[in-house]
Amino acid sequence: MAMKLFAIFLCFWGSVLIYSSHANQHIFKTPLTKKFFYLGVVLVCVSLPLLIYALPKLVAILMWCMTLIVTWSFIPFIPLLKRYIPYEDAIRSKDTT
Repeated sequence: MAMKLFAIFLCFWGSVLIYSSHANQHIFKTPLTKKFFYLGVVLVCVSLPLLIYALPKLVAILMWCMTLIVTWSFIPFIPLLKRYIPYEDAIRSKDTT
């Protein structure tokens, strides 16, 4: 049980790191560096053999793919959950010259 959860945790955080290091992400103001991209790839690649060890092969591959799909489907919606403060736009748009 613990191995399955650990492998899913690795896959989730690996996919978050891969997404966050892309130039088109909108969670952070600037994307993460390439080191985090490679770390995410390593985490995702390590999670698959751990899942295969803990589960039947077909179930492991399905869980691995579904973790990636669900994570990459819902991460782009995180910026929509941020609280919108209207006066921040007014402060940024003022000309300070």
